[in-house]
Amino acid sequence: MEAVAVLEDPPGRMTLQDVLALGDEAFTPWQEGTAPSFSYSTSAFWLRFPLSAGGAPGSAWILEVAYPLVQEMDMYLLDYRDSREILHHRGGSRYPFHRRQVSYRNVVFPLGELSDPPYEVYLRVRSEAALVLPLYLWRAGDFTASLAREYLLLGAYFGILLILVLYNLFLYLFVRRRSYLYYLLYVSCIAGFHLSLTGLAFQYLWPGHPWWANRSVMVFIAGSVATLQIFASELLSLKERARLFYRLLRCSAAGAVLMIVPALLLPYTPAMLITITGFGTASAIFFVTILAVRNGGDRLSLYFFAAWGLMITAGFLLSARSLAILPHSFITLFGIQIASILEILMLSLALAHRARLLDQQRKIARHQAATDGLTGLTNRRYFEEYAGQMIQGARSAGTDLALVILDLDHFKAVNDTHGHDAGDTVLQMVATRLSHHLRDSDALSRYGGEEFVFLLPRATREEALHKTGEVRRFLCQEPILLEDQTAVTITASFGVACLGDEGSLRELMKRADEALYRAKSQGRNQVACG
Repeated sequence: MEAVAVLEDPPGRMTLQDVLALGDEAFTPWQEGTAPSFSYSTSAFWLRFPLSAGGAPGSAWILEVAYPLVQEMDMYLLDYRDSREILHHRGGSRYPFHRRQVSYRNVVFPLGELSDPPYEVYLRVRSEAALVLPLYLWRAGDFTASLAREYLLLGAYFGILLILVLYNLFLYLFVRRRSYLYYLLYVSCIAGFHLSLTGLAFQYLWPGHPWWANRSVMVFIAGSVATLQIFASELLSLKERARLFYRLLRCSAAGAVLMIVPALLLPYTPAMLITITGFGTASAIFFVTILAVRNGGDRLSLYFFAAWGLMITAGFLLSARSLAILPHSFITLFGIQIASILEILMLSLALAHRARLLDQQRKIARHQAATDGLTGLTNRRYFEEYAGQMIQGARSAGTDLALVILDLDHFKAVNDTHGHDAGDTVLQMVATRLSHHLRDSDALSRYGGEEFVFLLPRATREEALHKTGEVRRFLCQEPILLEDQTAVTITASFGVACLGDEGSLRELMKRADEALYRAKSQGRNQVACG
């Protein structure tokens, strides 16, 4: 809107007639190209601007004040020639939503059909909140078309937030991991904040409660700060990594929750200033924590640093606009919505990265629990679980299966003669040779001490004996060189048991062990079948 002039009324008691009596010199021209904006004040402000509507006769016109948090507005349309009052409309977030002439999130004043005479608009505004007054004059048809585009974008934005909330709710109910709960609470608070900030919450959720419509922004800011700090302390594992900063973030989160008390009990202006101060303090604490716990290229910390940096930048732009430090613009008005989507994306990446880390840790833990630390082969626990499944599968499919136990001959003499380090070297070399001669599906494992075990799936008795004989010859065909270059010749005795009517792995192992005992008693370095 062009040629806007402003008059401040500190007591807020002036009427339209009082303003008209003061004359033009009482008004101060506002800077062209910027929306009028004022910091927190108890004053009323009068805006005056000329209105000349061109276009086809009979067009209906609409005046929009494109900021939903203005609490009180009186719009007067006057005939410019004689200052005769033509229209008077009242609106603002302090009145129930149903009293608005147009059901829309921003306050809209219908002007009707404007004919040839020039007009003048006087707009009286008063609000405990910061005042930002972007003014737009629309043809009714153009306004309707703009609504379709606007609600499409807003619908997409809040649709993304709703999907994230539902997705993380299902994840939390499925895996019961608290980080998903804190994240969905944070996204819910962000959604509530933007619903309130854009006026959509007042329009659709609590149209009959103007007091809550004005206060809810502060409550959702406090909720967002608290839930994000709890979410960060959980996802970054601060309780284990940095207990001091864990406590600091938790205290900061508790302080953010306490910000809700003044938001509900104090007058609006001091309550909002407390909220802004609390937001800035919590942001500083959050940044210090992230920088302190960051470990080199720690991705989680980088995600949080980038995410909260975006929100702080947008939040301070919004605050600077509210305090009239920066003028109304696309960046100061919509920057926080854009930043929130980018921030939520960053936090989603952080959550996914954390899930990958936990999955890797579980895999490593499972691998370590199933692996023999000395030889790198799977251990007894893993073998017994795997062999039990293989036996059950072979029974169901009606296929053959053989189990082989081998025990190194005279291994105690190696330890007694060359030392335990030499014995470890022998075990490692035996494991390597066996691995080269067996398949992964044979589940070669160290069963304990100098005893190894493996399976031969789909092997008949003759095939199992032939394969085991090959393994025996391969194992002892070359001596093992110790670290001092001493050559040690190693042989092993083998017991083979083929799957028959056994009801369990234990019974099959018992037959293989009996066969191994016979191989030992018959001179060692041979294969026996049970």
